[in-house]
Amino acid sequence: MIDLLDYRRQVNALYWHVRHADDVISAWQQFRKTRDALFRSHPESPLDPQTKLHFDHLDYYDYDPSYRVTAPVNRDVEPLVITYDLGSDGRFQCSRFGKVNFTLPTGDAILNLYWINGYGGGLFLPFGDATNRQTTYGGGRYLYDTIKGSDLWSNENGMT
Repeated sequence: MIDLLDYRRQVNALYWHVRHADDVISAWQQFRKTRDALFRSHPESPLDPQTKLHFDHLDYYDYDPSYRVTAPVNRDVEPLVITYDLGSDGRFQCSRFGKVNFTLPTGDAILNLYWINGYGGGLFLPFGDATNRQTTYGGGRYLYDTIKGSDLWSNENGMT
């Protein structure tokens, strides 16, 4: 359990550093280097010992600042509860509490924001894109998860 605590603290510090860096390119490079080191050597790495022996680095897309956005949270949404079946880990439930509208180089987008129902709570912003099942995980990804300490609120009304 101490190893897991250490892993979570290091991940939290990693996201904090990226969030507060003046030089985003250097922060992105440090993020990659640190995350690769955690995967390669930390006892709580998601990689099994055999995979660690041959692990070099995770694959990343190049950093593109045009995909870093700040968006106000619109809280005028219909309530919705979503339940995910996590197999032997039980069920994960979250409640929609808002949405964010923003523009990317590929066009306008809207993503729903959810609150994680359960001990610790936290924000959850799941999404999918054209890379799913091609070059990234097929089930999609998430952007914010305060259970892991990445709390990306920039102020009372928005997130980045």
